[in-house]
Amino acid sequence: MTLLFTCPKEENNRSDENQQIGVQPDFKISTIRTSEINSNGSIKTTLNKLAENTKSREFRDTEGRTVISTEHGFSINTDYASYIESEDGLYHSYTFLIERDVETDALENLVLSLNADQSYHVSIVTYDITAQQKAD
Repeated sequence: MTLLFTCPKEENNRSDENQQIGVQPDFKISTIRTSEINSNGSIKTTLNKLAENTKSREFRDTEGRTVISTEHGFSINTDYASYIESEDGLYHSYTFLIERDVETDALENLVLSLNADQSYHVSIVTYDITAQQKAD
């Protein structure tokens, strides 16, 4: 017969360590508005370059927000963005919602990620979701 015992104190210590790890996230996530987005000149430059590279045009709609409209059937809503920043402040990214001219079930985001040289890597991230998930 083999008996196994654990020390309750050891189990509690492991639990406390796991909770401490979870309490101290590596990144801060927030939603920012147009004024905060526009305060980063590099982001504005990157968005303008994107517009130029895709034969787009930049215009202001009736609410005054900047929107990039492309010939490829989508626009980028720059009224707000998700801003993710590392705790040490060395990395951040901006995530903008892509709005398609023709509605699809997919959810798409334009992500601008800070590179080591302070430029931004631009990518489109697509999530295949159902119409119900998109409505929620």
